[in-house]
Amino acid sequence: MVDWPSEYRLSGWWRDQTFLDDLRSAVQTHPAKPAVVARRVSDSSTRILSFTELAQLTERCAVALAELGLQRGDFVAVQLTNKWEIAPLVFGCLRAGVRICPLVPMYRRRELRTMLGLTEARAFITMAELYGEPSGQQAMELAAELPALEHVLVADGPVPEGAMGFEDFFFGTAWEDQNAAELDRREFGPDDPFLVLFTSGTTGDPKGVLHSQNTLFAAIRGEAETFGLDDSLVMTAATVCTHYTGLVQGMLMPLMLRGPMVFPDTLGGPAVLDLIEDQGITFLYAAPPFLRDLRDVQRASPRRLSSLRWLVSGSSPVPPQFVDEVRQDFGLRLYALWGMTENGPVTITRPADPQDWAAHSDGSPIAGMEVRIDPMPDQPDGAGLLWVRGAAQCFLNPTVRERNAAWVARRWPPDATYCVVMRVPVLNGEPLPQVLEDPATRLYEWPVIPAE
Repeated sequence: MVDWPSEYRLSGWWRDQTFLDDLRSAVQTHPAKPAVVARRVSDSSTRILSFTELAQLTERCAVALAELGLQRGDFVAVQLTNKWEIAPLVFGCLRAGVRICPLVPMYRRRELRTMLGLTEARAFITMAELYGEPSGQQAMELAAELPALEHVLVADGPVPEGAMGFEDFFFGTAWEDQNAAELDRREFGPDDPFLVLFTSGTTGDPKGVLHSQNTLFAAIRGEAETFGLDDSLVMTAATVCTHYTGLVQGMLMPLMLRGPMVFPDTLGGPAVLDLIEDQGITFLYAAPPFLRDLRDVQRASPRRLSSLRWLVSGSSPVPPQFVDEVRQDFGLRLYALWGMTENGPVTITRPADPQDWAAHSDGSPIAGMEVRIDPMPDQPDGAGLLWVRGAAQCFLNPTVRERNAAWVARRWPPDATYCVVMRVPVLNGEPLPQVLEDPATRLYEWPVIPAE
């Protein structure tokens, strides 16, 4: 049996450093450079944190987590909108050795109860209100039902009885002046399980997948090397920071490359395009629904987007017509990416591909990842089951079901690129063929497949 961790380290896809080491290095080399640029759309205010300030607030958040009584390996669940505070909170979790479970704002009581219960989160940080619902009060009700959930912290609004104010507790006290020495023994290493993300549950209940810093590093390195990214990167992802793409591509990738992470608290087209123009964004990731909104706004009120060099879309199927529309409305080439919560980007179209290749293909595997298509009978178009493994593959999570679906993909000979066409359920290890009646369906989550 192949010793995959050793192979990944020898090939450079895993490393002995962490994202906190990247932050410390950035403080040494670029102390005053912006690390976080967060726009609050309601009052047009912008909060900018330098790498030095981000490092200081990371320590503050780490000690605050310890002050809550969270031990190394405990979980904190986070359901916040795109606030600047989320960046030092994420890195503070790494420093305190607390595992983080980001939850997208669209999750409601049923999903939250399942996810908080599975992770046995001891603290839950949420907004006072989400989409008109009193999410802070709802969190307190969940705490009464879940024995492990001891602390509820509420941001941006009235704090229910029994809860704490997130901003006041985490940032109102200079925690970094207290007990910081304890953090050295708690800090997560590159292989420690650190991040749990839940899939969308398209073939059943949502599944939790557990990542280390090294599985995330491999995904970031593969994407960054595809485009030759460096510290000139100014990154924004038109998504929430508690989604894989927002956290890993939108936050961890720029930190690793010593570039700013930029995000607005509102994901509407005007807010994102204004940030691109104002902050000199060089790289934009946007799923097709967000890209459609950006396209419409740019057509109605064109911005000067001369800084933008890379526009990548994924997380759901990229409509073929988007390739020409992006070229017309943004003056850019569109790249397509296919991936999943379990391992981030897997295939991507490349600068060396034909200009319109994103209209035809989801690309070829990024370095460090492997794919295999097992032909399926009676499929004249070459469709088959798609298997994925590589350095970005997540850990198995024994608390949830893993293998209840598979992907169907077509290979486009002779160029060795791939088009993911649909997801099929699996029963007793075998795909159910009747799903193939609708080959146009393309979904974007997929279960854990062990590496071997």
